[in-house]
Amino acid sequence: MEGIIQLFQEFADNMSLETSGRTTESDEVFQPLLIKFQQARENDDNHQDLIHQTIPLCNEFIDTVEKVTFTHMNDFQNCLELLHHIESIFQIMLFIEDEKLLTREILFASLDLLSKPQIHSYLNNDKHTKLPHKEVYKCINNLLLSLVHDKITLAPFVNTDSTTRKYTDIFSAMYKRVKRDLQFSIDIEQLTVPDNQTTCFILSFFWNLSDRTVIVPWLLGIGLVESMLECLKIIEIPSETAQQIISIIHNISRHDEGADEINKFDGLLILKNIQSNSSEALDDLNNLLISMAIALLSTSKQIRSDNKRMNKILNQLLQITIQAAEVSFAKKYISIRELRILPTEIQNMPL
Repeated sequence: MEGIIQLFQEFADNMSLETSGRTTESDEVFQPLLIKFQQARENDDNHQDLIHQTIPLCNEFIDTVEKVTFTHMNDFQNCLELLHHIESIFQIMLFIEDEKLLTREILFASLDLLSKPQIHSYLNNDKHTKLPHKEVYKCINNLLLSLVHDKITLAPFVNTDSTTRKYTDIFSAMYKRVKRDLQFSIDIEQLTVPDNQTTCFILSFFWNLSDRTVIVPWLLGIGLVESMLECLKIIEIPSETAQQIISIIHNISRHDEGADEINKFDGLLILKNIQSNSSEALDDLNNLLISMAIALLSTSKQIRSDNKRMNKILNQLLQITIQAAEVSFAKKYISIRELRILPTEIQNMPL
């Protein structure tokens, strides 16, 4: 999280130089919030009270930003101090792991904050949002994404969670932001997107979210699958971005409805083409994830008619199974449970 604050610090320092000669007075709109955050942190040993105080304060902070003119250096300094308070409290929340219900509460409260219209305006690159406000929203967006990226791996879910469509709009804004940034980086022939931090946080969040199979339906029917497949066709394969998108597609393919949606947009053909045309650029992990996705997306007839590819996939998976107790990346990325959900046609193929 420190890197998130550092970027805003650099922006604030530059803006402070520009405003240092002005005689305008600070708005001091942030002062009451600073006092409230300081009071909240006095009781940070009580996690439940800390969360119940902090979430409304974060909501108030987001609503307050647009009221500040940022014409005085104190406006930036006060804002930076508030962001440091938020970061410190989020760091405490990151270490809350054993309290499952509290972790769930943090996750959904954070998603609600991400769904606020000011965050949408940042993600949509709203031309009417002034640069200082945009930078603050960027910082709070990335802090929240850093928090939910962690919490979504630990929060308990129930089956009825899969039916909610409460976060469709913010998820759509996120993947559209990624697609727009990636396309822009290609248009200017730049290997990394200009706002790489936000893109990376969004994709990491989708990666972890899609790994929780029960809530994969959150990502279906909103255009995300189609966009991720389109991105795979235009980006450089040996990249962190490709690793994230391949992992998202693989995770979604483990869900029956997810597999159907991937196939709806020719995902199986896209993955096969990547594996065939970019074999030298694929590392072992990405190659394995694509192979597993191909197996999950294939029908029984396709599996039987493509013996050469499927035998290769089976050999890969058997090798991982044998080495699972020793190979670190297998422990980290591939579980035996995942191997068991492969089609029985694959499992029963003779070597």
